[in-house]
Amino acid sequence: MLTDRIAVITGASAGIGEAIARDFVAQNAVCVLNARRKDRLAAFVRVLGVEDAVGVAGDCCDERVIDSMIAAAASDTLGPKGRGADL
Repeated sequence: MLTDRIAVITGASAGIGEAIARDFVAQNAVCVLNARRKDRLAAFVRVLGVEDAVGVAGDCCDERVIDSMIAAAASDTLGPKGRGADL
C-alpha cells in the first residue's frame, strides 16, 4: 500500500499516467498530478474526488512547472503529509 506516500505523476490526464494516478489514489497515496492540458487535468482531478490529489498544469520540462510540482508536494494543503515527494 502507498498510504500517505506522496507521488508526483506526469502525463496524468490520459494513458499510462492516468492509469498510474488511479492506481496510486486507490492505494491511498497523496498525488501531485501533472499534464499539459489544464482542462483535462482539472476534470480528472474532479473525477478522482479525493482531497489528497492536486493538479499542476504545464509542460513538465519547464522549470517553473517543476518548481510548482515540488512546492505542491511540500504544501501543507495536502494534509499533514506535505513534506515533499516520496515517489
